[in-house]
Amino acid sequence: MQRVAPPSDLGGMIHIADRPYTRSYIRTKPDWLFVFEDLLDNNGSAYSADIVQREIRGEPNTVGIVTKRMRGTAPFCYMTDEDARPSSQAYLRLLNDFARIENNLRMGKNVVFPTATMGLDVGDLLNKAPAYWGLLEQLRLKLFRRYRLNGVNRAIAS
Repeated sequence: MQRVAPPSDLGGMIHIADRPYTRSYIRTKPDWLFVFEDLLDNNGSAYSADIVQREIRGEPNTVGIVTKRMRGTAPFCYMTDEDARPSSQAYLRLLNDFARIENNLRMGKNVVFPTATMGLDVGDLLNKAPAYWGLLEQLRLKLFRRYRLNGVNRAIAS
């Protein structure tokens, strides 16, 4: 039976930000990784209602987790359970993005997640793609159980 180290022995720490990150704040923390919701088409304009979230895409210390295909409200703009198939582009990107997050944590770096549960607001994953949302949550919770969690940190993103 393999012994699993307690969270405090495993390197980096996960923080939960209570507000959107600003570009200027992200740039003051180049060794931290900031997670945000993103589009699959990655066409340069995130769908977030907050313009600051749109600005952070492309920063070297950010990772966008896909929660919607593209901007818009037409049915084809949303993820579906087909995106949870191992051969889908969204599935592969999700695995790669979470591997990047975990690698940063293993190296002892801080990782910041948004407060809101990812994919439930604009992406509406629970209704439109519950299998994909389940995969995303499984990956997220694996990290939250394995690494130290700082909880909601009001000092982040200010």
